[in-house]
Amino acid sequence: SGAESASSIIMPAIALGATIDLMGATVRAGAAIRIDQIEVGGEQLRVKLRINDVTMKVLGESMSPVAGLLRSGALDLSKPGNLVKFMPKKPDVLVEAHDDAKRAQRAREAAMRAAARDDLVRRLAGERLSEAAWKAMLEHARAAAERGEKDFLLIRFPSALCADAGRMINAPDPNWPSSLRGPAADVYERWRDELKPAGFGLSARILEFPGGFPGDAGLTLTWGG
Repeated sequence: SGAESASSIIMPAIALGATIDLMGATVRAGAAIRIDQIEVGGEQLRVKLRINDVTMKVLGESMSPVAGLLRSGALDLSKPGNLVKFMPKKPDVLVEAHDDAKRAQRAREAAMRAAARDDLVRRLAGERLSEAAWKAMLEHARAAAERGEKDFLLIRFPSALCADAGRMINAPDPNWPSSLRGPAADVYERWRDELKPAGFGLSARILEFPGGFPGDAGLTLTWGG
């Protein structure tokens, strides 16, 4: 039918043993190797191997760094991946697998950040600016003015909170206030009704561009020309 299928097959372990030269140390090594998973897709076959029960015993009187690590127990054989760090030339298959794992980890971390950002945006969209929060903003702005500053960042928020994901703020489009939601919209309205008549200005801008895309935005109160 052309549809992709995937299957998992559990295989018995194969015990292997060999005497090897490991960076100047003669070592008797043993391990159990198991085909952990076989994934069959439309255009690829991926085989995942798992190595367990790794043992290594130094033969002879080698004084190499690896021999010292093995004798002292500093090399954790319960994590066979640690051994790859001591290979002078890593096999291409291990390098590719390591790179794949790093890419997968980065993708998982990016997905987690995106999920956290989406949760924050949903929460903020339903919130309103409290009177206490507004008064605290004004107090901080007053303190900034007393220090001789000419502006103060009243609120910082994800650009995704905007109805257009911050596009009008980034343009900038004079109609950017219509895109605000949640506490950011409340801050704009409080400024418009209370501070604008007194001569205070309000500007909006994108504060950061992670990965080239709008990140957090901010509303800044301005005064004194």
